[in-house]
Amino acid sequence: MSHTDRGPQDPRRRGLLPALPPPPLTEGELRALYDECNRSRFGGRLPRARRDWNAPGLLAWVEWQHPPAGLIASTHPTSGLGPSIWMSPIMLSSAIADAPRVRRVLLHEMCHVEVGLDLDEGAGGNALAEGSHGPRWQAARAHLGRQGEAWVEEDLQNMAEVRADEERLLTRIVAEMAQLDPGLDFSSAVEALSKKFARIRSQRWSVRAADLMLHPRVFQAWHARTSGPDGSESARRRRGRSPRRTPR
Repeated sequence: MSHTDRGPQDPRRRGLLPALPPPPLTEGELRALYDECNRSRFGGRLPRARRDWNAPGLLAWVEWQHPPAGLIASTHPTSGLGPSIWMSPIMLSSAIADAPRVRRVLLHEMCHVEVGLDLDEGAGGNALAEGSHGPRWQAARAHLGRQGEAWVEEDLQNMAEVRADEERLLTRIVAEMAQLDPGLDFSSAVEALSKKFARIRSQRWSVRAADLMLHPRVFQAWHARTSGPDGSESARRRRGRSPRRTPR
């Protein structure tokens, strides 16, 4: 499949459903915006946006594509294509987003490219749950603010609200896990929870409960439910068996 941009005159956008209005920028314009932001905000430190497969050197792949779990955008700093940024043509459709909004989202994602997969140090078992918004990413975003990007503070507040939404949903999911049969294995427990929470979203940011089912806290709640303090009872309880008594 060719990844060469079709050009600004072509009204089609890869990945768009026919009934949706297109994003406010073509892929060619999106990659040009990436290169401009790289020069003006990152001192040209990031890889240039890829134009086609024949371009030499480490380049970034920036495209309209559907990120996982209904995200607005997603960055993969170490993908086989080089650093890749996927921007949702649905969440950033021109019906709900303009070019300045696309630019803000792109700069947010470019901070991920700059720092790579930056997991918060000291988060222990919750490191993956913290995502890639660790201290180095926050420093990169703060640097954008010092360069005059006034939206950075609003972005910080929005992220705090999203995390609060996730926390409220996780509290409900963990509480429900405690009510499940301790004999269920993890996959079965997640399936049961997914059915119960299938349609539940947060009101403010539409965080889906279904997207949190593999959060480390959910696994920890399952493990605490099915294991004794040292884990020694886990297998017997999952099989629904009582401990055997040793004859005297």
